[in-house]
Amino acid sequence: GDELYDLAADPHEQVNLKSDRVARKELSALLAAHLESAAQDLGLSGKSDLADDERARIEKEMRDLGYM
Repeated sequence: GDELYDLAADPHEQVNLKSDRVARKELSALLAAHLESAAQDLGLSGKSDLADDERARIEKEMRDLGYM
């Protein structure tokens, strides 16, 4: 199953934070900020030239394959 640990506070992975909503929300915000920063460093705008229907088709295929 899924596991989530705060390695700075729990380096031996004793406390699984998977069910801790606050920890998951904080991690999600941290990850989003990191990805945004990395995208800016690479000169990516986050915008796509895909049409909405094409994007929806690709996302459906990815979900069907278990990637989303």
